[in-house]
Amino acid sequence: MKHFVLLFILGFFVACQKPKLFIDYTANVYGPFPKQERIDITHLKPKAKILVFNFFAPGCPPCEKEVPELRKLAGMWKNNPQIALIGIGSDLAAAAEEIALKDAYAAVEKFKKQFPLPYPIYVADSTALKKFRLTGFPETFIFTRTKKGLRFERKFISEITAVQITDFIETLNRTSHRPYQAY
Repeated sequence: MKHFVLLFILGFFVACQKPKLFIDYTANVYGPFPKQERIDITHLKPKAKILVFNFFAPGCPPCEKEVPELRKLAGMWKNNPQIALIGIGSDLAAAAEEIALKDAYAAVEKFKKQFPLPYPIYVADSTALKKFRLTGFPETFIFTRTKKGLRFERKFISEITAVQITDFIETLNRTSHRPYQAY
């Protein structure tokens, strides 16, 4: 009987704990590039209803392969304040090990020279990547803005296409009472 009571109490405490978030929303990034100002991700593009964060690194073939698709999305959303595409760059090794912020900036500068991107670029250090639970590059996250803050909607691993992202946003439109224009 004592064991049953102890298991019941333990189960009660486990059930009452707050669920862990998939992503730590206190993640800070630096920028917009080339600035080195620390910014909380929840403050980026405050008027946008949908935020698309694309994490990239130089020396990453899938990151380079998706650049034309990202440019396509940026062009489609250029005059749409409801959707924001935000690039977050870092060093290729940053997802696996600690790197200095200056190394992340050097990596992003190298990538931007080779692949000019028509949307804001921020820089993430290893700490920010861990808070996003990044497993590699590229990864793309979609959030919607609610009254309570950012709500995680979807994570894409490896390179994306414009069709994948716009189709997902259309799915959000069908399942949401607040439609967003994907293009």
